[in-house]
Amino acid sequence: MLHYASVPSRPTLSSGQKFSVNYAHPMRSHNTAFGSIMTNAFTIMGRVFLWIVILLTYNSTGHSAESSTVVPTASAEPSLESLLNRTFPEKKLSNLGSADFKSLTPTLCNQIAVAAARELSLHTTNGAMITANTVDVLLYKSARNDTPIEAALRQLCGDNEARMELLRDLENEHLISDPRVIEPLINMLEYPGVHTAIRSEAAQTLNQLTARTFGSDGGDSWNLSEANKAQISQARQWWIRNRDHHPVFDAEVETLIKTRIATIQVQLRRDLTNYPELNRTLRPADLRITHSDPVTLVDIALDTRYLQQGIFRYRPDGTPRPAREEDYVTLSISAKFGTPPFPKAGPQISKATAEGAPPGNKEVMLNEVLPGTDIIISVKATSKGAEFIRQVHDSLATLPHAPESVDTALGQLESLKASEITRLKQLLQQQATAASALSGLVDLGADGPVIGALTNANPLIRRYALLALANPDVGEDAVAPLASLLKDDNSETRYLAAWALGRVHKQAAVTVPALKSGLEDKDAWVRHNAVEALGEFNESAQVSIPVLITAVADTNALVRAKAIATLGGLCRFNNEQDAAVVPALITVLNDQNEDVRRSAVWALGEIMNGRLGGEHPRPDGSNRTPEALGSRAKILETFEPQARILLPALIQATTDKSPAVRKAAVYALGDIGIYHPDEDAKMIAALKHALNDADKDVRGSSISALANFGAEATNVIPSLAELAKNADPSITNEIIQATSQIKAAAYKQKLDSILKEKYPRLDQVAGPLTKTDKTQWSIQTNFIPGIKPQPSFLKRAVFQVPMNYPEQRLVDIDIVAFKAPKSGEVWVGWDMDFYVETDSEILGAMLTPWGDVQWHTNLNSQPSEADLAAAIDQFQKKVSHSKLKGESEESTIFRDAVPHDFLWLLGTGQNVMPKFLDATVNRGSIRLDLENPESGQKASIWIDAKTRKLLKAQPAE
Repeated sequence: MLHYASVPSRPTLSSGQKFSVNYAHPMRSHNTAFGSIMTNAFTIMGRVFLWIVILLTYNSTGHSAESSTVVPTASAEPSLESLLNRTFPEKKLSNLGSADFKSLTPTLCNQIAVAAARELSLHTTNGAMITANTVDVLLYKSARNDTPIEAALRQLCGDNEARMELLRDLENEHLISDPRVIEPLINMLEYPGVHTAIRSEAAQTLNQLTARTFGSDGGDSWNLSEANKAQISQARQWWIRNRDHHPVFDAEVETLIKTRIATIQVQLRRDLTNYPELNRTLRPADLRITHSDPVTLVDIALDTRYLQQGIFRYRPDGTPRPAREEDYVTLSISAKFGTPPFPKAGPQISKATAEGAPPGNKEVMLNEVLPGTDIIISVKATSKGAEFIRQVHDSLATLPHAPESVDTALGQLESLKASEITRLKQLLQQQATAASALSGLVDLGADGPVIGALTNANPLIRRYALLALANPDVGEDAVAPLASLLKDDNSETRYLAAWALGRVHKQAAVTVPALKSGLEDKDAWVRHNAVEALGEFNESAQVSIPVLITAVADTNALVRAKAIATLGGLCRFNNEQDAAVVPALITVLNDQNEDVRRSAVWALGEIMNGRLGGEHPRPDGSNRTPEALGSRAKILETFEPQARILLPALIQATTDKSPAVRKAAVYALGDIGIYHPDEDAKMIAALKHALNDADKDVRGSSISALANFGAEATNVIPSLAELAKNADPSITNEIIQATSQIKAAAYKQKLDSILKEKYPRLDQVAGPLTKTDKTQWSIQTNFIPGIKPQPSFLKRAVFQVPMNYPEQRLVDIDIVAFKAPKSGEVWVGWDMDFYVETDSEILGAMLTPWGDVQWHTNLNSQPSEADLAAAIDQFQKKVSHSKLKGESEESTIFRDAVPHDFLWLLGTGQNVMPKFLDATVNRGSIRLDLENPESGQKASIWIDAKTRKLLKAQPAE
């Protein structure tokens, strides 16, 4: 992305600015007399008199942005500037970050947010209005020649960006809860221009603030499409209807929704005891706000017809019977944003159902609006039998009224839970109902009775209690009782206790030593579950790893495989015991059991991937550079001795007798990816050999793995093409994708080299040109692209310019000078991709892979000077006085006008640097003929020679 001096990323606010959004564009001014003169200028004296007035105003106020931007107006609300000056007296807005705002009180955060939103504007006080031309043209020109109006508009655009970014920062930290920010943000969805982020920022802020979706794309790249314009209209209508409700989706609203739905779940769970299969839908602990679509916040549903386990009903004598058609039911609970008119509160049931006719259709049992919001909570039920519908209706008929506050909602839930816990405690004493009662108590957070049931006289109830406690929601009080069961005489009890401790995953100081003792159990399944549970405790890896290394030599193959896999998971980001872990895993690559060998291959790949940063490798190697590895660079350096034995072992595993092991080895090499050129070549050779493996899955995995080596795998492309000749369609698609990734990575290297050379001429420089010891003008006969007829020679010299990107440094820049034979004008300036000789000037231009032309003006102050030597002498005097920079000040963006694939490497997402072919000037327009050098595709674009505005574009004929 290119950066421009005239478009700061986060400008500071101009002094005392205060606005309100007004799209009617009144001719506002500093005083009534001036506004009257401006009006008469339009209606009586015409444009000539208007400019006289502007010049008079200019002379009286001075040429600055501050003279014509907005000024403070009387208001009871404090301005953003005053709030920030009072809160952060030592900082400017551009220096503030999220941490600064997080330390403020909620009231102050809301005051700042409301002020920032209120001061968003399209107008300056002199009546000038931000338009598409302001955003797309003015901001991409130099500010040196701005009129007072243009300077004011430029300042206002920057201030709007600063305010919008401030609002985004506040909402990203969930620090806004005042609904007064919503209407100004909705207005910003119509901010003019193509090249602005304000619409997207406003849409994304609204999305987070209200939990609704503003824009067909969710706000990521908001444009003024017809679809989005329609949504803006809908957003305004929504705001009119809900401004008196609670449109900001904050923690209070979320708690209210969750608590109300949890109350409904507990009530239905209590009353629908004949339908235990619904309990998985009626678990308050699993309740989440999902935002699954623009209106849905919660959507819980279950159709028992699709449950994997069988459903049983009971006869009057208590014996089970198979389910019949009428026994299958559906139940759904949802919370959605609603639109008036809102439904009646309370449970509803159709007349047909009330009279006993089997409905067979979905019944809306409850539709209630949470007080103070536009959120509707619904309960729907379906059954071919009327009994289920009646039970749901009768249950909801006793539901407490929708709460007015969070405190009321919590009180209702706790009261209902207390009565339900009492009922379940009675049921757990009976074997027939103990299992559902125990799981129900855990779901309600009542662990105590369940822990007590671990010592019940009935062994089946003890087993049910163990199964119920194997739940991450269980509290710490369950850990010690579960750990004690690892010494139980019954092997199944020990086996289940080890599994439950891993699921609970709490109190490592108690759990890990208990599980270590479990590794010595005589029962293999107890050892297996103890190993698996230890893998859950990353925080205790240093204690667990030594005993897991011992378990790698267990007599049981299942335990060995599980121990190896657990080591791979624990050691991926833990390098302190690499010297012991890696050799132990390499040793078991000779194990007789293929599952053990496969686990060892996987674990070694995980460990090596972790040392390389833990990310899946990118084909361009961008996440394998020392800079990208960052803090892991030192870890990788210390891992080198292990890498020297690990990589050959994995390469050898690609020839294992088991296809499963070979596939795992190929995948592991691909997940390591770019590491070191010498080692990469060995891995690529092994993967190339695997392209001919007898097993189809191994061949497919090797194709995907090779893609991760990017440009380093270029020599494999012919082998991939040969394989594609006889491959089935699934393999062919993988080959095409891998080939594209390798080609894209190779071209990116080439493009990076091009951009490194061109970059100073494509972006803002940090200071003026300076001479160097190498600054000597030489005569050359190089071709000068675009100039017709060609000059007989040009002169070239090397100067330097300071750059801040990607780091502070001095960069050598070639300056060229030549005399155009046609016009006799002299160009002295940066060496360009091509030049255009118009009727009035010579322009230099650079092409970018992002689809724009960066224009550079002549640094020769007297281009018509006939003497080339004199022009060079004058140029060098300006350089000596530090008056010349020469970076690009204008651009023409054409990427959206040319065919979609013109700027891409075919079949990839890699940008291509277009090639200049020819330039023709005719009747004030410039025609540029360009080519994609990789695909050969050609296109022509026409540009206005004066404004540099794109006129049209079309593919070459």
